[in-house]
Amino acid sequence: MILRQFLHTDPVAASYLFGCGGKASAAVVDPVGDIAPYIEAARATGIRILYVVDTHIHADHISAGRALAEATGAEYVLLEAPRRASRSVP
Repeated sequence: MILRQFLHTDPVAASYLFGCGGKASAAVVDPVGDIAPYIEAARATGIRILYVVDTHIHADHISAGRALAEATGAEYVLLEAPRRASRSVP
């Protein structure tokens, strides 16, 4: 198991690269800012980024997900917001 945390100060955020060295494959979760550190971390560990996942998008989270997916040929995944159960009011 490969796990690398990226801490960011502008904007304040945390991103993760995790993967399997045996399968030489990885995913990056919630990338922000410059995509080069993610690409370099994958290269340094001999893994290929297959998925880029954004868990959320909002005003203070400026994603680099699409750019990273495009640069690496990875599949881009944007998690859907949970649906709220509707309740009838008596």
